[in-house]
Amino acid sequence: MENPHIPQYVLLQTEDVDSARRWLCNELFFEASDNGDLCSGDFTLRLTPGPARMVAAPPSGTYHTGFAHIALAAADIDEALSYCRARDMTLQTDQGVSFVNPKVFGQGERYFNILTPFGVTVEVAQRIEHPCAKSSLPLRGLDHLGVPCANFTEELAAFAALGFTPLFQPVENENPAEGRIRCCMLSDRFLTLELYQFLDQTPLPMPDDAPLRGVGCYPRRMIPGRLRLFEKETSK
Repeated sequence: MENPHIPQYVLLQTEDVDSARRWLCNELFFEASDNGDLCSGDFTLRLTPGPARMVAAPPSGTYHTGFAHIALAAADIDEALSYCRARDMTLQTDQGVSFVNPKVFGQGERYFNILTPFGVTVEVAQRIEHPCAKSSLPLRGLDHLGVPCANFTEELAAFAALGFTPLFQPVENENPAEGRIRCCMLSDRFLTLELYQFLDQTPLPMPDDAPLRGVGCYPRRMIPGRLRLFEKETSK
């Protein structure tokens, strides 16, 4: 019987593969494998050439659905933030400190965002209750892949059919800027997805030229970055 649990990679499209590869290795500690893939711990990133751009913020009251960010793991978020500042990276923070995503993994997760030169947002995250093991590097390995969706219940069922199971019961957070947000982390043992829906905003499909193209499995399956398998075209 074929094993359904096949190691996965995230596919990233960029106009300059060599430049993106150098930046990821020099700044975020990725290592190039023999086949050209990039590895960070047990996380594999595959680069492919093609048109891609930074996804512009959508109109007020709307959000994009699809694969939105890569989140790398940190044992100490303050150490990771200091490292990124020292490297003069373009960051998104909460007035100089990390944001907090409440309730997920129990006590929540602290995070900040890196806006890379090639268009993809890289989040750096630390689970408050159970941070990853301390290492010599300030960030290493995949914490999760961010997937905002148009219909939380339908997407949860669709990913369950692909072998993903919730790591905790869905939670609902709220803040003045984004309203109510329903969220859950899902895992198929190799990959963790952060599935979330902005309940008070209108979903829009991710632009076609967004850099994150989806998740592939060796050797056969591809989950597209715009979630065409599951997403309803609500922008019409």
